[in-house]
Amino acid sequence: MSQAKKALDTVIKTMKMLDDAIIKFCCGGYCMTTLINDLAGPEKQMKEVVDQVRLLKPDSNQETSADGAIERGEPDEMNELVRATFYLYKALETGFLDLRDNVEPKGNHYVFFALKGFLVEVVQFIKFKPALFVTTVMGEETGTREKHNKHAPLLEELAADLVTPAASLQLSSIQLSSFYIPMKLPILLTALPWTAAAATLRSKSNVVNQTTCGGTTYAYTGLEGYGFIPSNATDKYGDTIGGIGSSIAIKPDSWRRTAPNTYSGIVYALPDRGWNTNGTLNFQPRIHKIALTLTLTHNASAQHPSPPNLHLKYLDTILLTGPDGLPTTGLDADVTGAASYPGYPPLPAATYVGDGFGGAGPGGKRISLDPEGLAIDNDGSFWVSDEYGPYVYKFSPEGKMILAIQPPEAILPRRNGTLSFSAASPPVYNPELTINPEDPQSGRNNNQGLEALTISPDGKTLYTMMQSALNQEGGPKKKNRQPARLLEYDIASGTPVYRHEYVVLLPKYEDYTQNESVVASQSEMHMLPSGDFLVLSRDSGFGHGQDETRSVYRHADVVAIGNSTTDLKGTFDGVGASVASSKGVLKDGITPVEYCEFLDYNVESELAKFGLHNGGAQDAWLLNEKWESFALVPVDTDQQKRGSAKKEYFLFSFSDNDFMTQDGHMDFGRYKYADESGYNIDNQVLVFRVEF
Repeated sequence: MSQAKKALDTVIKTMKMLDDAIIKFCCGGYCMTTLINDLAGPEKQMKEVVDQVRLLKPDSNQETSADGAIERGEPDEMNELVRATFYLYKALETGFLDLRDNVEPKGNHYVFFALKGFLVEVVQFIKFKPALFVTTVMGEETGTREKHNKHAPLLEELAADLVTPAASLQLSSIQLSSFYIPMKLPILLTALPWTAAAATLRSKSNVVNQTTCGGTTYAYTGLEGYGFIPSNATDKYGDTIGGIGSSIAIKPDSWRRTAPNTYSGIVYALPDRGWNTNGTLNFQPRIHKIALTLTLTHNASAQHPSPPNLHLKYLDTILLTGPDGLPTTGLDADVTGAASYPGYPPLPAATYVGDGFGGAGPGGKRISLDPEGLAIDNDGSFWVSDEYGPYVYKFSPEGKMILAIQPPEAILPRRNGTLSFSAASPPVYNPELTINPEDPQSGRNNNQGLEALTISPDGKTLYTMMQSALNQEGGPKKKNRQPARLLEYDIASGTPVYRHEYVVLLPKYEDYTQNESVVASQSEMHMLPSGDFLVLSRDSGFGHGQDETRSVYRHADVVAIGNSTTDLKGTFDGVGASVASSKGVLKDGITPVEYCEFLDYNVESELAKFGLHNGGAQDAWLLNEKWESFALVPVDTDQQKRGSAKKEYFLFSFSDNDFMTQDGHMDFGRYKYADESGYNIDNQVLVFRVEF
């Protein structure tokens, strides 16, 4: 018997075992443990098929993968066989693991969600890859093209039947050559809370939020995904993976649609300065590389919520170093003084004692970084904006600093007339250290630096924005810090050139704990294909792990630079120069960018699709406080070629959990900690669908 026919037999056995197991369980025939044990068999069988197929390949030492065969230039027929069996195995493996991991802790109603995913993954493969399925289940090692052509229509029919709810409980069968496949799957899918939709690119009739800004209409049409990385996950250096919502960037050429309802890609995530709820640490800033797999769940609702459908897999970490290759640090910068390097402006630096964590060591001095914004350059290098400077840095793909942008003098923090990079954030080993005055008298406020960074789609222009107003024009009081400066640089030549400066009037919200109107500081921006920008403005102090859980303003809003917008460059750039009064009121003659409220994170009906909530119980489904990142990717990966006027996108947003965990690790695993809050705050991720 050929390996392909063995694959068919395995698929048939798998479907029958699933059929029998689900019917028995739904009818109360046996317990959860027996169900899981019964479903482990098919997953192991498909693994054996994959191993057998590997023996047919020219290089049996290569790992079986969906893309590896093509990269090695193997024959088309063999590529299809390898790819098909691999996909089938991964579908079964994923479904089984989801069932095993998700069912028991969540209660019996989650059984249906897990089983649904288990089955639909197989169904989606058959639907999306009928040619490959035919090649696998019908083909010999030779002559696959003829068999493909002969049986493709039958498989199209089979696939359509698999994703259509059964009109009755009458069993049906479809003949494939000499094989008969008993088709009970429609019955099973009907018994589950919802059925799989046949296509991802469906029209969305519901509009959750909508706005028109800069002449373009934007619509938020639904929450499409949720996932998380556990609070105690560690990277390859043994340190806690936390704070990754400070900023993210999805590598554009990695984003692909792998099945009708499944997408994958690579995201680079930027933690900030490390665990610092008890004081700053000698944590080395870094960039994490993470694989994303989004499997859409249709018809999820508050009554039938979906389990997490976004899977995140840690891949790698890039440590950030200075121009000399020495590590950077998250420690607060010295109140006076700086690090000097040829060709660089004065850089924020921290002088520390011991190991910088409160332990023994030789001490030292390192460049201080509190990274908050991230963008990937066309050459693979990284642009990172920082709060201490506040500066913008460029790092090589390996993490070495190769360039620094110092903003206009008006933005640089000064105390007593002197450049002072400290953010009044004392180290964990000296919490009583005080800075006088605590707040800079001009320039950026403490921990309110260049929070946002984005580059244009063509990679030629960089934009960065202050988190809120400078101290001479509204900061540091929350109720006054409304005008935030937005800077534009030409980076096409490789040497950044300061081109324009604008002001953004940030929104206000009612702080119910203080009974006053305060400013929603911004945490991220992203340039859209339309030329406008998304800006993430939010409240603070509300969410998982906070004293108050109900957020009132957590938005992805739109800003548009128009012909009437005032270009501030050169007019308000000197030391202490101000675009507004000390209460944040703009000076006469200054026109800010257009600001339009748009996507609300806190819509309960959307959050409920994944069992999430805003406000209420302190549990794992309560939204985190800090949402600080954006990444935008197309729903239709070929939509640019199609040239349609209205396009759909997935908007990814990661949260910043401040490294809050009871099982934390820093200093390459040597420094262990438990956050005093007592909470474990996972790194939550939301995926919204938007169109414009």
